[in-house]
Amino acid sequence: MMKNVHTTWLGFPIAAFVCFLFTGCDQREMLRKMTPMEDYQLARTFVSQVAAGDIASAEKSLSSQINAEEARKGLASLSTIFNHGEIKSFEVVGLFFRAGLGQNHGGKFTEMTMQLELSTGWFVGTVVTTVEGEVRKIVTANFQSIPDSLEKINALNLMDRPVLGLLFIPLLIAVPLFSIYALVLCIRTPLKRKWLWILFILMGVTTLRLNWSTGGMGFQLVSVQLLGASFSRSGLVGPWIFGLSFPLGAVLFLRRRRSLMVQAAGEEGTAVNDVSKSGQEGQVSKLEDLDLT
Repeated sequence: MMKNVHTTWLGFPIAAFVCFLFTGCDQREMLRKMTPMEDYQLARTFVSQVAAGDIASAEKSLSSQINAEEARKGLASLSTIFNHGEIKSFEVVGLFFRAGLGQNHGGKFTEMTMQLELSTGWFVGTVVTTVEGEVRKIVTANFQSIPDSLEKINALNLMDRPVLGLLFIPLLIAVPLFSIYALVLCIRTPLKRKWLWILFILMGVTTLRLNWSTGGMGFQLVSVQLLGASFSRSGLVGPWIFGLSFPLGAVLFLRRRRSLMVQAAGEEGTAVNDVSKSGQEGQVSKLEDLDLT
């Protein structure tokens, strides 16, 4: 693998996942249009040269900031990984534009996550390019072999999944339904500061996350999620990540609903009595003011 050039990154992702919000949007087509053709061609030519073992030609595409000796070692290692395979497919599955800061690292960078199918197997990796002077150069190139395409590896299938992972599916349905049930009851219940309870019910707290592809679990203590559930993925073919939060607001509301109703009724009754008492006192005051003698 080539050693990465150290730099301080400030960046924002090109959100290809925005396509999910629009019916009929072709995500791959959108990502293809957003990918700079010069960077794409540079990366493809570079991979072809490395796979063919043409280290001298591939080295010319590298940034001058990379140590020459380290570059040759990295290219040789990468060539071994590719095992002299010929390109069958070459696809950008993730795209970021970044800005580097610091001495000798200023400028703009394009980071492409790529999925390759060579005659020797499937590979996934990242190529980062920049412009030095007027010439595009490769700053980083890291690849590793994978057993199959990312579409198959990260597919939403139920085979060969751990039991804990399979439990996530019904919980991802049950928790939002439970929160919605509590929300409807809250809306229909007469109580004070109802809008605060509505906000509390809508948010699940803490989050347990599941990587559907690997079965890996992660816990985030400080976290809130709308209706206590979420799902997302990185790029076009990344693993699906499911998030499950505890519906604390819904649970507390259902446990305290009766007492909240009694409290609201008591406050309303007290207010009515106060108004009635005030009216009576006003009438007595008027009678005392009358001169009957």
